[in-house]
Amino acid sequence: MPIEENIKIRIINLIERSKNLKVGDDTYHQALSNDQLQECSGWIASALNVVQLVCPNPENAYRKRAERIASKKSGWDNNLHVGEFSFLLIELQRDIENDLLASIADRARAETFDNFLDHAKEYLKENLKNLIFFRRPRTIDIPHNISVISSCGMEFQRSISKQESKAL
Repeated sequence: MPIEENIKIRIINLIERSKNLKVGDDTYHQALSNDQLQECSGWIASALNVVQLVCPNPENAYRKRAERIASKKSGWDNNLHVGEFSFLLIELQRDIENDLLASIADRARAETFDNFLDHAKEYLKENLKNLIFFRRPRTIDIPHNISVISSCGMEFQRSISKQESKAL
């Protein structure tokens, strides 16, 4: 099952679990027991994790609000925080279903491709041709007319091939 489907299912499960956790007493609307209080803390952490996965940008409105809710002082009113957070998840779920948030996989692919394009622009500016592009440093035999550049922009020294060493 793709990660995106797992996250959607997790959001649904969190919303469902919140229905019992957000219930408080009739007088002060506080948590009914120590167990409920502890479950609320775990639920809030899990819900925050999901929002941060779906919204990796710290400036995203959902993420900012979720982090504000999660940072509230933990106490007997934690169940109210769960209630507030659950409505945030309901709206987040609606936006996901209506494709108002970019998919996680698409965003990762776009970011990788964007990085690749940034590297290509730099290589073009420096008029580099005949490039071999590696993600990680490695030792290889390279013809003398080819530059080797890592994904972080470090140029490698060309190793001498077996044929060139015989010519020396």
